[in-house]
Amino acid sequence: MGVELVHARVEDRPKVLLADAGYCSKDNLEALAEDDLDALVATGRLSHDERVTAAPRGRIPKNSTAKQRMARCLRTKAGRADYARRKVIVETAFGQMKVRQDAGPLRFR
Repeated sequence: MGVELVHARVEDRPKVLLADAGYCSKDNLEALAEDDLDALVATGRLSHDERVTAAPRGRIPKNSTAKQRMARCLRTKAGRADYARRKVIVETAFGQMKVRQDAGPLRFR
């Protein structure tokens, strides 16, 4: 994945990169870890009866996978607050397309 901001002629780096579960792969998470970019990538969906566990305490185990480390970041108070902003930033545009422009089927193409 690698974040290549040079090609887009963007000089400022984003503070936090937010991505949904579709981008959660071993390669993407490892590339983000190498890139020195604060990223929050959803690791999967929660079932209806599942709750997010309490914020983690202590050091990250050395044998944890990239997905486990990302899940841990998402459970922190700051991680939950940052990722919650995604609903306001991204999902609003899809809702407006669906309702105001009658473009619901367009989103699935």
